[in-house]
Amino acid sequence: MTHRASPRIRLTAGGPTFKKARATPGGSKKRKSPKKTRKFSKKQLAARKPLDQSWRHLYAAVGRRDWPAGRVACAAVSNEINQLAANLTLEDRHLLLEYRQRIGEGEARDRGLQDP
Repeated sequence: MTHRASPRIRLTAGGPTFKKARATPGGSKKRKSPKKTRKFSKKQLAARKPLDQSWRHLYAAVGRRDWPAGRVACAAVSNEINQLAANLTLEDRHLLLEYRQRIGEGEARDRGLQDP
């Protein structure tokens, strides 16, 4: 048995008590979850402002199920993405693909409701 398993060492080392360490799900160590959002510099944030504005238009159009306006907003977002560096817009490209598919599905669903 190593010295690390002894509760006396935890008490003298300033860590949590043995019961508190066992009560926490991950033991006495706290693990930080990785951040999924990317940090941008001030220049990159300034360059992304038109892109963010185009994203807002796209979110609003899809939210109100206005598919023609959604198509126009998709084109605007695509143009803004193409103006920025490719390594900064990878997540945006994936999200844009999802929105294009969502718009296509919404158009097909609405056409199906209007036919009968």
